[in-house]
Amino acid sequence: MPLTELPFTEPIQPAEPHDARCAHELRGRLLAEAGHPIDPPTRLRHRIADAITDHCGHSLLRSHRLAWGWSVREAVTAAHALCREQGRACALADRLWEKWEKGAHPGAYYQDLLARLFRTRPDRLGLAADYTDYTDDGAAPDSTPRPLERTISMFPNQVSRNANEAHEAHESPAGSGESHRASRAGRGAENEITMSARESAYYHSNLSDIGSADTDLLRDEVVRVAGLFANAPRLAVFARTRALRDHTFALLDRRLRAEEFADLYFLAGAACGMLAEITHNLGYQAEAMAHARTAFLCADQVGHSGLLAWILGEQSVIAYYDGRPAQAALLAQRGQMHDTTDSFRAELPALEARATAMLGDTETAQRALARIEPAREQVEPHDLDDLGGIFGCILPKQQFYTADTSLWIGDGAAAVADAEACIAGYQDGPEQARAHDNEASAHVTLAMAHVDSGDLDAAREAAQPAFGIAPNLRTDAVNQRFRRLHRRLTAPPVRESPTAVELRDQIEDLLTTSTPNLPA
Repeated sequence: MPLTELPFTEPIQPAEPHDARCAHELRGRLLAEAGHPIDPPTRLRHRIADAITDHCGHSLLRSHRLAWGWSVREAVTAAHALCREQGRACALADRLWEKWEKGAHPGAYYQDLLARLFRTRPDRLGLAADYTDYTDDGAAPDSTPRPLERTISMFPNQVSRNANEAHEAHESPAGSGESHRASRAGRGAENEITMSARESAYYHSNLSDIGSADTDLLRDEVVRVAGLFANAPRLAVFARTRALRDHTFALLDRRLRAEEFADLYFLAGAACGMLAEITHNLGYQAEAMAHARTAFLCADQVGHSGLLAWILGEQSVIAYYDGRPAQAALLAQRGQMHDTTDSFRAELPALEARATAMLGDTETAQRALARIEPAREQVEPHDLDDLGGIFGCILPKQQFYTADTSLWIGDGAAAVADAEACIAGYQDGPEQARAHDNEASAHVTLAMAHVDSGDLDAAREAAQPAFGIAPNLRTDAVNQRFRRLHRRLTAPPVRESPTAVELRDQIEDLLTTSTPNLPA
C-alpha cells in the first residue's frame, strides 16, 4: 500500500487510549507494508506516529516514542546519547518522561531536545503551538540541528555574558560533526561551566513550567549538585546551585499539601546551605552567612535535626575563615546539641576543636578531639547521608580538620600524620569524592608542619602538589592556607633560606593568578 494511502487517516478518537499492543501491531503492519521493517526513514516514522495517535488514542509524544519502537527507558537513553553527541547537559529521568506523556509541559530546553530526538517540530509532539523555523514536512531545515544560542539567551544578564563568551570561544559551528566533538575534548572545565549555565537557563527561564517536577525529581537534582562540590569548577557549582535554590522557592510559592511543604522546606534548606558553601568557597563570607541563615530557617520550619546540625557546622566553617574563631566554636557546639545520627555528627566536634585551637584553648580543643571517634561510632545513615556529596562526612574530611587543629596547638607530629592520612584517603578513594580543594589544603598544612619543625626541603616537597590545583578549583580556603604558609616562611629563622625564598616566590605567583569572579 502506498504511503499516501495508509489507513486511519480520519481520527477515530477512542474513549480510552488502547494499550501498547495496539501501537506495536499497527507499527509492525505499516512498516511491513511500506517495505522498511528494520530501519524505517524518519518521514515514515512520523506517519506511523500520526496513525497511532488517531487509531490508538495516545498522546502525540507517546505516539512518537511507540512509532520509534522504544520503551520509556530506551527513549531516555537515546536522549542522553543525543546530549552527549551535541555537548549538551541532560538530567532527564524515566519518571519525567512519563509525566510528559501524561500531559505535563516541559520547558524550552527539553522541548528543543525532544524535537531534535524525533526530528520534528515541538507542536507535532504536543509540546508547543508552532515552530516556524522547521519545514512543513516535519524535518529540520538542512537536517542540521538549530544552534543553542536561543537557550543561552535566556540567562540572567551577567551569566548570559559569561556563558556566551565561553560558547563563542569554544563552540564550533552547528553541524560540524567531528570537529565539534574534537573541540569539546579540550575544553575541560570551561565546557562544564557552559553546560551548567545552560541548565541554569532552563530552570531560571521556565519557572512557570516546573509544576511538572515533583519533590522526587527535585531531590535528585539536590543529590547531583551535592556531588559536584568535590571536584567541579567553582562557578559551575555556583550557577547550578543558585538555579536549584530558585527552582525550590518557586515551588514553595505554589499551593501545596502539608507533606509537600515539609519535603520542600528540607530541600530548600539543603539548596541554601549548598549556596552558602559555594559562596564561601569563592571568598564571600558575609554573603555566605546570609545564605546559611536562610537555610537554617528552612530547616527549622520542619524541625529537621540533621539538617540543622549540618547548617550550624557550615556557619562554623564560614565564621572560621572569616577570622571569627570564637563564633565558629560556639556554632559547632550548638550543632552538637541537635540529636542526629547522620555522619556529619563526627564533623562537628572536629570543627569545634579547630576553632578552639585557633583561639589557643588547647584543653577545650583536646576534649573536642576526644569526642570525634565516639561520634563516628554512633553514626547511622539517615536522609542527610542519602543526599551524599557535601552532606556526608568521610574520614579524609575529618582528618583535614584535625590536621589543622594539631597545627594550631603545636602538635607537629599529629599534624603531619593527619595531613598525610587525609591526602592518602582522598587519593585512594573514589574520584567523584576526591575534594581537590581539601586535598590541596592538606598539602599546604603538611608543608606548614614541616616548616615549624625546620625541615624546609620536606615543606617544599609537600607543598608542590597544591601549586598544581586549577584556578577554577582553588577556593578561598586554599588561598588562606597559602598566606599562612607565606607568613611562616617570612618569619625568622627561615626567611633568609634559599628554599624559603623560592617557596615565597611560588606562593606570590600563585596568589596573583586570578580565580573566577562571582557572577553579578
